[in-house]
Amino acid sequence: PEPDRLFPEYQLLSWLPDETFFSLASRHHQLWGHVTSAQTCQLIFGSARAGTHHDLPNSLGAFARRTNALLGEVDYIARERTLLKFYAAFAPPSEAENAVACMSSSSVAHLKLRLGILTSRFRANHPLKACPQCMEQDLRETGWAYWHLKHQFPGVCMCTTHKQPLLQSALKANGVERFQWLLPRLSELNPASVEPDETVSCSMLLSLAELIEHLVQSAGHRPLLLGKLHEVYRQELRLAEMAEPLG
Repeated sequence: PEPDRLFPEYQLLSWLPDETFFSLASRHHQLWGHVTSAQTCQLIFGSARAGTHHDLPNSLGAFARRTNALLGEVDYIARERTLLKFYAAFAPPSEAENAVACMSSSSVAHLKLRLGILTSRFRANHPLKACPQCMEQDLRETGWAYWHLKHQFPGVCMCTTHKQPLLQSALKANGVERFQWLLPRLSELNPASVEPDETVSCSMLLSLAELIEHLVQSAGHRPLLLGKLHEVYRQELRLAEMAEPLG
């Protein structure tokens, strides 16, 4: 194809509900039948190693140009189809804008550090997660088992639709097949490393997943800033007579 055009030789798929960008690219890789992931990368990004990060990908600007933005501009893809949707809910607008700019470019170096991911208690590798019942339903209704964005949010280990634990893939996150395009397969998924026990019940994990999804959805372009959260916490502690009024 021409440098910045995929048409008419290559068919473009449409977004599936709650689908991640990595999932969409992986479906194209499978549809086009490329032998190596590098072939797909070269075609949609113009570079053999671009765009394969499954959480916060780079080269989204090249992707938008080469697809004539038929699947969305960079801002939409970054904010609505990657884990930036989660992190932007807790970051100042300037940091979210910087993240979009980084993901549009050829490098996302230091992005996880700037978003506070490397210094948080969550691991920074973001293992891919999937719900077996979602996979079965998606395959039946769309013809594809694919990665749901809400399942990838840090702290989410239960499917809020089917009320069951998510399975996770060791691939990508541990460096194995780090440059490959992958779709969820039961044979490659295992129980999450954090499993419910006597102290952490499935109902608690489900409540946490529902809370995270609600926070991310309600934040939109108005992030939950730390200062505001501190004010809410102090007020609730005072109401519970667990803190003295300031001053």
